[in-house]
Amino acid sequence: MGGLMLRKIALSIPVAILFVSVLCEKDPSSHESTTALAGYVLDASDSTGIYHANVVVYDANTNAPVTRTSSKPNGYYSFNMEPGAFYLKISAQKHLPSPPKNGTPLSFQILAGDTTWKTVYLDADQTSDSCGTISGTVKQPDSNTVVGALVVATDTVTGISFSTTSGPDGYYVIFNVQPGLYSMQGFLAGYKQAEKPVVYVNKNSIVNDCKIVLYSATNATLSGQITFLASQNSVVDITLIHPLTRDAIPGLSTYNNATTNTYQLTSVPPGRYIAWASFRNDGYVMDPDRIQKFGLPLVTIPDSAVSVTCDFDVTDVIPIVSPTNPADTILPRLITTRAPAFVWKPYPSAKEYIIEVSNSKGEIVWGGADSTGTILHFQIPKENTSIVYNFDNTASDSLLHIGETYRWKIYADNNDDLNIQVLISSSEDLLGIFKVVADSL
Repeated sequence: MGGLMLRKIALSIPVAILFVSVLCEKDPSSHESTTALAGYVLDASDSTGIYHANVVVYDANTNAPVTRTSSKPNGYYSFNMEPGAFYLKISAQKHLPSPPKNGTPLSFQILAGDTTWKTVYLDADQTSDSCGTISGTVKQPDSNTVVGALVVATDTVTGISFSTTSGPDGYYVIFNVQPGLYSMQGFLAGYKQAEKPVVYVNKNSIVNDCKIVLYSATNATLSGQITFLASQNSVVDITLIHPLTRDAIPGLSTYNNATTNTYQLTSVPPGRYIAWASFRNDGYVMDPDRIQKFGLPLVTIPDSAVSVTCDFDVTDVIPIVSPTNPADTILPRLITTRAPAFVWKPYPSAKEYIIEVSNSKGEIVWGGADSTGTILHFQIPKENTSIVYNFDNTASDSLLHIGETYRWKIYADNNDDLNIQVLISSSEDLLGIFKVVADSL
């Protein structure tokens, strides 16, 4: 995976998720009796509507897309929906997507006979001026459309990847693709791909009608055991993730058996994936010590109907108190100081804590550790459950910047000798998001 030891963990769900603010509420003027989802896709800088944004609704339990549409000139979109738990993925040309590249969406509930309003603000993508677009359809050999396939465009030289998902009509669109030659792949449980089309994206070009053909296949089975370390046995999700884009592979998410703590994923297409336990915000994290030493768990699935094994160790999280977004949204907490105090709850067996603060580009501005395990801030002893930003004057930015969004994360070490011995827990990846809006000092 490369990079810093702790950065491997911190960027497992990168801080780029901070770019997007999401509001979810019921429209008080709505009196519709039908079950529906509606909202607006707006520019974060001036709240103007974003036209032709690609809006895809996913089932939160299966990661399968349910329906798709394009936003109207004022940014409005709407769906008639069945009740259930869902999440959105939204993208638009010259804007950062929601959730951003490598980010994890948060689910929401749609109730029977009600209308849920979800307005999404997208930040401008300052690097997209010369970028193009790739669109097309995902089909079977008989030309029937394939719904819900993850479509990944990978630069054949740099390995940079862009992704989207085919909607109910098989249509897909990938915005903000940098110029280059791209190999196109489709991923979906129960399918394989024979040939991978290659397309060339010129500066500001539009590539239309790129057809991806998938055919039905039995594929392989992935199974294993979940071990709960220093925590009570529970139920967590097991999800396969694309290693470059960090998207969940549609149809390849399940839960462990509450009695045996085993799991099984069937119809896994050939490829190399990150296998992730506790992908969702659920009070558990994968063992950070194991990730520190060996990186995120990778599994290689062969091109045959065989069985592959991958076991997981998970542990309780370190609960964080403030500043943080609520557990059910990635809307950052607004704060009015450039040197906030970070507060968490004590973690059993912790001998010292390691803090890490990252900006919206995923750059660590304070704390963490280098590749040798050297902690990059003064020691935080186990007695501490709060610390002020840059208390030791080691941060790259002496004060945080007004208008910037950040995420902080806390880790527990089981030895108070200098530097990391064994990481025993961390806070959730999707908490600790905050935005500095003023300085009261």
